[in-house]
Amino acid sequence: MGEQPNPWNVPLTDLLHMTQTTSAVRSLSARRALVTGSSAGLGLSIAEGLAAAGCDIALHGLEAPEAMAPVIQSLQAQYGVRVVYVRSDLSRLEGIEALHSQVCLELGPPDILVNNAVVRHFGALEDL
Repeated sequence: MGEQPNPWNVPLTDLLHMTQTTSAVRSLSARRALVTGSSAGLGLSIAEGLAAAGCDIALHGLEAPEAMAPVIQSLQAQYGVRVVYVRSDLSRLEGIEALHSQVCLELGPPDILVNNAVVRHFGALEDL
């Protein structure tokens, strides 16, 4: 089998090098990210990845703010970014507006939005 065509007209070894160094070149410092549904699980992992890239983080969830204090402190200490947590129910328009207002007040308007919040239904699949 022959080599695959290269639509970028760049040697493949250069493309490999570019993909390996892109994360070092692109920094998210001075950016602000709002990650909904980020009090645990995938949302928190996404928020941590953004913090590692230098992004200030707005965490969101339904947990009590006191429960999130250790998470906030950990992210701030580990990555040196600003981190806030906003408890808000996104199933209501008032909750969405409150979330946005609080994030803008504490961090400034978000540059990045990750819509990770979900509605969870627990039970047998047949009952959903």
